[in-house]
Amino acid sequence: YSRAINWFLRIQSMRVRQQSGLTLIGFIIVIAMTLFIVFVGMKIAPMYLDNMTVASAMKEIASERGIARKTPYQIRVKFYTLMNINGIDHIEESAIKMVRGNPSRMTVKYELRKNIIGNLDVVVLFDKTVPLSE
Repeated sequence: YSRAINWFLRIQSMRVRQQSGLTLIGFIIVIAMTLFIVFVGMKIAPMYLDNMTVASAMKEIASERGIARKTPYQIRVKFYTLMNINGIDHIEESAIKMVRGNPSRMTVKYELRKNIIGNLDVVVLFDKTVPLSE
């Protein structure tokens, strides 16, 4: 009878002191998910950095005095010159629109696709409009 009580007390104390934490499989899953997020971030981050460069070039053009009186061709040439200096070559001519009015505006709207893994792609749309100074 006392052996049964001792056995029962030992089992109870083992339950209280049971180990808790991450198993090896759980740790591997957490590492795999973290690596996937970092991998996707490394693919997407350059797309947003390029967009920040495009926005900066647009602001530079828009702040130039008298830019609204220039022809759309002259504005496009200036824009593409800035893009070439910064190494950005994925913006097509059809992505740039000029709207005359009060105020005149320049819009750049484009889409980027980046392959992640196999047939899984990320599509990012950018649309930026700036008023042109008179």
